[in-house]
Amino acid sequence: MDSTRTRTATQTAPSGNGDDLIGGLDDDVLLHVLRFLPTARDVVRTSALSRRWRHLWRRAPALRFASGVDASPEDGLRFNGIAGAVLARRAADGGARVDALEISTASWPGRARVDAWLRLAMGYVAGSLSLLMAPPARREKAAAGDALLGELPSRTSAVGATQDPQSCSLTHGSSLGHATLPLPATAAFRELTELSLTSVAFVHGQGDRLGELLSSPCCPRLRRLSLEFLSGLTELRLEAGALEFLELALLLELRRLQVDAGGLGSLCIKGCFVAPENRAGTSGPELLELDGWSSVTRLEKIGVSSHLLLTSDDDAGENDFAIELLRRSTSVRRHHVCLKIPQRALVFGQDMMAEIPQLPHITDLIVEVSSPGKHSFRASVTNILTRCTNLRRLRIDVLEMEFMPRPPCLSKSCICDHPAGWADESLALPHLREAEFRGFAGCHRLAPPLLAGAPGLERMTVTASRRELSSLRRRLLPWKTADRVLESRLPTCSRGRWAAIAGRSADAPAYQWTPDHVQDTTSYITS
Repeated sequence: MDSTRTRTATQTAPSGNGDDLIGGLDDDVLLHVLRFLPTARDVVRTSALSRRWRHLWRRAPALRFASGVDASPEDGLRFNGIAGAVLARRAADGGARVDALEISTASWPGRARVDAWLRLAMGYVAGSLSLLMAPPARREKAAAGDALLGELPSRTSAVGATQDPQSCSLTHGSSLGHATLPLPATAAFRELTELSLTSVAFVHGQGDRLGELLSSPCCPRLRRLSLEFLSGLTELRLEAGALEFLELALLLELRRLQVDAGGLGSLCIKGCFVAPENRAGTSGPELLELDGWSSVTRLEKIGVSSHLLLTSDDDAGENDFAIELLRRSTSVRRHHVCLKIPQRALVFGQDMMAEIPQLPHITDLIVEVSSPGKHSFRASVTNILTRCTNLRRLRIDVLEMEFMPRPPCLSKSCICDHPAGWADESLALPHLREAEFRGFAGCHRLAPPLLAGAPGLERMTVTASRRELSSLRRRLLPWKTADRVLESRLPTCSRGRWAAIAGRSADAPAYQWTPDHVQDTTSYITS
């Protein structure tokens, strides 16, 4: 018996003569392994494993360069040089296809180097391209003039290219400025399916050409498009038959949007139409042209102000656009609205909630409340809910407030709680099945009318935000715990009970209400 066990172990154990079992695998298998290494440095280091691995890194299907946010200027410059050398060597070796190229640098690479990176990527990247750059120093920006980046390469100018990138992300990592990107007169990216541009400025007079370059004749397979914090873009005219997802954020100069996309399913727009030209009297219908609108089923992060101050119309253009969008959204089922409560006094203001149309087609709703001042937001949120009579799932996020209740708005002339008598009206949400509050501030103010007005409610969940927990722990008395204080703030309801959700961390305590007819083994909280 012992001899048999010894013989079997001898046959199956690796030999001690240094045989490379992994190195005997097919090249395609080894290259697939290299794809999952986190950085290009790790890929190159595999060349030291054995002769079998020595040259494989030159054909690795994924290259990811990341310098680290804390890198010194000298290290950043050295990193940029290494990344450029690796890409140049890759091209000189015959340009083996790269499925994924990611470059994240904490030091400004310089216009010439970025231009070279883009052209190499357009020639040899067949999958995804992501380029995240730190802003240049002030002296470098002054020396570069208007154009910090070279002209965006067109498909026809990419030397040796055999296939276009399918996904491209270009981010200039600065919240204070933009990298100027000249656009080519013509371009063709036949394989491009996803594109993201962030913190980029266009050369004067060229921004309006972007829509033409991203439309079907140039990008026939483009499915996902994200444009954020762009400068020099005043009009966007898109004709994209394959487009499924469109995100526009902080396009502060945008004056007109025209989209013809029969396959568009999700639209996310926030912080647009706020330029001075939009506040000069241009209305929502004039700002917006959408063909194929009947296919859109999701609206994401549409910004709406609860009130407009008569002394300032900063949000008028965005509000007009949002309300017009809601009026046309008869096919939308899922909606995420960002409700902004002004911080300044609302003595001289206009209640904008009356402008919101009836939304009986909405079944899934997220209301994200931004309330930096001391104004009440209950009336505004309730006004939205009364228009969504067929809701099945609801989420309300109030994440910016501290836990301890703020002093209420004491100004008798403030209109934050208008219209008068709204609190006496009951909510009627007969189809609501699930409700979630992220932040106890929203739960404390809005859960009671929801519990009373939704007879079919199956569960309600409440999670404390990080800011609430931080403020609560600073104020806790020695004999109290955060859990006990949170539980005391849960609204009561005679037809159901609250229970702590097991398995949640101390940094995100959560509670769930269920009606009495739901039977389980949860330890319920007794009042």
